[in-house]
Amino acid sequence: MSKDGLIIYKSFGKLYLYEKDNSLALEFNPILDGVEAGNSNPLHSLVVIPKQNLPELAVVATCFLKNWESQDYVYTASDRGKEILIKLYKDKTKGGDEVWLRIVTGKEEEHRKRIKLTKRDLLALKYVVDLILFK
Repeated sequence: MSKDGLIIYKSFGKLYLYEKDNSLALEFNPILDGVEAGNSNPLHSLVVIPKQNLPELAVVATCFLKNWESQDYVYTASDRGKEILIKLYKDKTKGGDEVWLRIVTGKEEEHRKRIKLTKRDLLALKYVVDLILFK
């Protein structure tokens, strides 16, 4: 699988899911004025989750797909002096079971993304993770 893996489309951006160096790459490109912004845009982010951290992500995604209880998935790292946080979680505060993916690549608000995931989005994430794990 190359960079042209799977894409989760949202009105405000595209989340690319693909393999990079035997790890999972999550690349977010914002959509501004109906056009996808380039990599030089400050809202663009690329986070790579190493293969050894993917089994837990696969389990949490599966649990959320099947509406089973699960703890959140949290991955933190440091890249070139900046802290990175990836969190897959259910937000039950609004009375529902909405699944969200949070990507934080900096302290400023523009470096914090919160993406609501549908079952289809979760399935895409699980599919890419499985392809990397069982390669």
